[in-house]
Amino acid sequence: MIAALTLTKWTKRIKWGVFALIFAALVVMWIQLEASDAKRETAEQKLASALAANLVSQASIDTLTFDNEYINRLLIDRKRQNIKAKKVLRDEMEQLKADMANISCTIPSDVTERLQQPY
Repeated sequence: MIAALTLTKWTKRIKWGVFALIFAALVVMWIQLEASDAKRETAEQKLASALAANLVSQASIDTLTFDNEYINRLLIDRKRQNIKAKKVLRDEMEQLKADMANISCTIPSDVTERLQQPY
């Protein structure tokens, strides 16, 4: 009978030990879950911050791209206008040279003599 009594004591202790282990495991899992939630929240905050920074960067990139295209168009238009102006001047100079080639000019000799005198 003493053996049966000690066996029931051990059985109760084993049951309480198992319940205590299960309870301890649940507590540990709950603590890990809380830590995991905190890490997830931190990660979500970092993600939101990174997304906001990404949007700002993308807006800057879009602005710079637009400005670059606009300035590029302006420079191309300026170069075309410059080429046109040079062509007009070149054509005008050639026309003036052709007109001057047909003009005969005589310088009076007294003017030539005065130009040759020292000042």
